[in-house]
Amino acid sequence: MKCILPLSCVACIIFFITGCKKESSSLVKNKLINSGYIVTDSASLRGFWELRILYGCQTPNCNPFFEPGNGNTYQFTDSTYILTIKSTSPAYSVADSGRYTTGKDTSQGTGRYMDFIRLKDDPYRRLFVEIVKDTLTIYDGYIPSDGTIQKYVRF
Repeated sequence: MKCILPLSCVACIIFFITGCKKESSSLVKNKLINSGYIVTDSASLRGFWELRILYGCQTPNCNPFFEPGNGNTYQFTDSTYILTIKSTSPAYSVADSGRYTTGKDTSQGTGRYMDFIRLKDDPYRRLFVEIVKDTLTIYDGYIPSDGTIQKYVRF
Protein backbone atom coordinates (compact mmCIF):
# COMPACT_ATOMS: atom_id res chain seq x y z
CA MET A 1 0.00 0.00 0.00
CA LYS A 2 2.86 2.38 0.80
CA CYS A 3 4.31 1.84 -2.66
CA ILE A 4 1.06 2.74 -4.49
CA LEU A 5 0.72 6.21 -2.92
CA PRO A 6 4.12 7.59 -4.06
CA LEU A 7 3.68 5.99 -7.48
CA SER A 8 0.30 7.69 -7.96
CA CYS A 9 1.78 11.04 -6.85
CA VAL A 10 4.59 10.70 -9.40
CA ALA A 11 2.05 9.82 -12.11
CA CYS A 12 -0.04 12.92 -11.26
CA ILE A 13 3.02 15.17 -11.38
CA ILE A 14 4.06 13.79 -14.77
CA PHE A 15 0.50 14.22 -16.06
CA PHE A 16 0.35 17.88 -14.99
CA ILE A 17 3.79 18.71 -16.39
CA THR A 18 3.20 17.12 -19.80
CA GLY A 19 -0.51 17.83 -20.07
CA CYS A 20 -0.36 21.62 -19.71
CA LYS A 21 1.17 23.47 -22.64
CA LYS A 22 0.74 27.13 -23.42
CA GLU A 23 -0.24 27.75 -27.03
CA SER A 24 1.72 30.30 -29.00
CA SER A 25 -0.04 33.57 -29.73
CA SER A 26 0.07 32.94 -33.49
CA LEU A 27 -1.67 29.59 -33.01
CA VAL A 28 -4.37 31.22 -30.87
CA LYS A 29 -4.79 33.98 -33.49
CA ASN A 30 -5.17 31.39 -36.27
CA LYS A 31 -7.82 29.55 -34.25
CA LEU A 32 -9.76 32.82 -33.81
CA ILE A 33 -9.56 33.62 -37.51
CA ASN A 34 -10.59 30.08 -38.49
CA SER A 35 -13.58 30.26 -36.11
CA GLY A 36 -14.93 33.22 -38.08
CA TYR A 37 -13.99 35.99 -35.62
CA ILE A 38 -12.59 39.00 -37.42
CA VAL A 39 -11.03 41.87 -35.53
CA THR A 40 -13.02 44.82 -36.73
CA ASP A 41 -11.52 47.82 -38.41
CA SER A 42 -12.90 50.21 -40.99
CA ALA A 43 -12.11 47.76 -43.81
CA SER A 44 -14.13 44.89 -42.33
CA LEU A 45 -16.90 47.22 -41.15
CA ARG A 46 -17.39 48.69 -44.62
CA GLY A 47 -20.59 47.82 -46.41
CA PHE A 48 -24.33 47.56 -45.88
CA TRP A 49 -25.79 45.96 -42.75
CA GLU A 50 -29.45 45.25 -41.93
CA LEU A 51 -30.89 44.74 -38.43
CA ARG A 52 -32.07 41.22 -37.57
CA ILE A 53 -32.16 41.07 -33.74
CA LEU A 54 -32.54 43.76 -31.06
CA TYR A 55 -32.14 42.79 -27.39
CA GLY A 56 -32.99 45.29 -24.67
CA CYS A 57 -36.07 46.74 -26.33
CA GLN A 58 -37.96 48.87 -23.79
CA THR A 59 -41.39 48.42 -25.41
CA PRO A 60 -43.68 45.82 -23.77
CA ASN A 61 -44.20 42.70 -25.93
CA CYS A 62 -41.58 43.95 -28.38
CA ASN A 63 -40.54 41.28 -30.89
CA PRO A 64 -36.71 41.27 -30.94
CA PHE A 65 -36.55 39.64 -34.39
CA PHE A 66 -36.66 41.63 -37.63
CA GLU A 67 -37.52 40.25 -41.07
CA PRO A 68 -35.30 40.86 -44.12
CA GLY A 69 -36.17 44.13 -45.85
CA ASN A 70 -37.17 45.85 -42.58
CA GLY A 71 -35.38 49.11 -43.51
CA ASN A 72 -33.21 49.39 -40.36
CA THR A 73 -29.73 49.62 -41.81
CA TYR A 74 -26.17 50.86 -41.32
CA GLN A 75 -23.94 51.75 -44.24
CA PHE A 76 -20.23 52.18 -43.46
CA THR A 77 -17.45 53.52 -45.67
CA ASP A 78 -13.84 53.99 -44.53
CA SER A 79 -14.77 56.90 -42.25
CA THR A 80 -18.48 57.71 -42.64
CA TYR A 81 -21.76 56.04 -41.79
CA ILE A 82 -25.46 56.33 -42.64
CA LEU A 83 -27.98 54.93 -40.16
CA THR A 84 -31.56 54.46 -41.34
CA ILE A 85 -34.32 53.58 -38.88
CA LYS A 86 -37.78 52.55 -40.07
CA SER A 87 -40.63 52.01 -37.63
CA THR A 88 -44.01 50.47 -38.33
CA SER A 89 -45.79 51.49 -35.13
CA PRO A 90 -46.08 54.43 -35.39
CA ALA A 91 -44.93 54.57 -39.00
CA TYR A 92 -41.92 56.80 -39.57
CA SER A 93 -38.46 56.73 -41.07
CA VAL A 94 -35.38 58.67 -39.98
CA ALA A 95 -31.77 58.81 -41.13
CA ASP A 96 -28.57 59.94 -39.45
CA SER A 97 -25.13 60.24 -40.95
CA GLY A 98 -21.66 61.50 -40.19
CA ARG A 99 -18.09 60.51 -39.57
CA TYR A 100 -16.97 57.76 -37.22
CA THR A 101 -13.72 56.76 -35.55
CA THR A 102 -12.57 53.44 -34.14
CA GLY A 103 -10.71 52.38 -31.00
CA LYS A 104 -10.33 49.63 -28.43
CA ASP A 105 -11.44 49.46 -24.78
CA THR A 106 -13.16 47.16 -22.31
CA SER A 107 -16.90 46.88 -22.94
CA GLN A 108 -19.15 47.25 -19.90
CA GLY A 109 -21.71 45.01 -21.58
CA THR A 110 -19.37 42.06 -22.19
CA GLY A 111 -16.43 42.63 -19.86
CA ARG A 112 -14.11 41.96 -22.83
CA TYR A 113 -11.48 44.16 -24.50
CA MET A 114 -13.17 44.98 -27.80
CA ASP A 115 -13.21 47.30 -30.78
CA PHE A 116 -15.57 50.26 -30.66
CA ILE A 117 -16.87 52.91 -33.02
CA ARG A 118 -17.57 56.47 -31.98
CA LEU A 119 -20.19 58.19 -34.11
CA LYS A 120 -19.77 61.91 -34.91
CA ASP A 121 -16.80 62.13 -32.53
CA ASP A 122 -19.08 61.97 -29.48
CA PRO A 123 -16.52 61.54 -26.68
CA TYR A 124 -19.01 59.89 -24.31
CA ARG A 125 -20.74 57.26 -26.45
CA ARG A 126 -18.94 54.21 -27.77
CA LEU A 127 -20.63 51.39 -29.64
CA PHE A 128 -18.65 48.20 -29.05
CA VAL A 129 -18.63 46.00 -32.13
CA GLU A 130 -17.61 42.54 -33.25
CA ILE A 131 -17.95 40.84 -36.60
CA VAL A 132 -18.38 37.09 -36.85
CA LYS A 133 -18.64 35.86 -40.43
CA ASP A 134 -21.53 37.95 -41.88
CA THR A 135 -22.96 39.23 -38.56
CA LEU A 136 -22.15 42.59 -36.98
CA THR A 137 -23.01 42.76 -33.26
CA ILE A 138 -23.22 46.19 -31.64
CA TYR A 139 -23.21 46.54 -27.85
CA ASP A 140 -24.66 49.95 -26.99
CA GLY A 141 -24.31 50.51 -23.26
CA TYR A 142 -25.27 47.90 -20.70
CA ILE A 143 -28.68 46.17 -20.94
CA PRO A 144 -29.67 46.59 -17.25
CA SER A 145 -29.02 50.32 -17.73
CA ASP A 146 -31.21 50.71 -20.85
CA GLY A 147 -28.53 49.41 -23.22
CA THR A 148 -29.08 47.26 -26.28
CA ILE A 149 -27.46 44.46 -28.25
CA GLN A 150 -28.10 44.79 -31.96
CA LYS A 151 -27.29 42.11 -34.53
CA TYR A 152 -26.98 43.09 -38.19
CA VAL A 153 -26.28 40.93 -41.22
CA ARG A 154 -24.31 42.01 -44.26
CA PHE A 155 -26.39 42.42 -47.41
